[in-house]
Amino acid sequence: MVPTDWLWVVDPWLWTAIFAALFVFGVARSVAPFGLDDADAFALRVGARRYTLNHAVGLVTDLERWGEATTTPTRQTVTHSDGSSSTVQGSTTRVSNRIQVMLRDATGRTQDIQLWDIDLAVAPGQGFAAV
Repeated sequence: MVPTDWLWVVDPWLWTAIFAALFVFGVARSVAPFGLDDADAFALRVGARRYTLNHAVGLVTDLERWGEATTTPTRQTVTHSDGSSSTVQGSTTRVSNRIQVMLRDATGRTQDIQLWDIDLAVAPGQGFAAV
């Protein structure tokens, strides 16, 4: 149980930002004793598990935004005041926001990245970096 004053410590976005900063500022190799694999600056070891940190850096050449709706059927049992029960069928719809960003790096190589459920203010011609 984490006290409410310390909930920021378990925030996954905080740790994502910390690892992104380590990559961007080039100190990944200097913290190797703390779990970064020295042979590959983009691999992270936690105990016996190894995680690969994917990265992308470049100039945004194009982007596409769209939404995807997923509908899931639901069932709910309703108990009436006379003791009888009935099943009510319905559905739940969830909309996911998707963004596809096309990048060109300094060598001219292109790649695209797809992001889900994030509101990202980016436009063609801007620089982009992500870990």
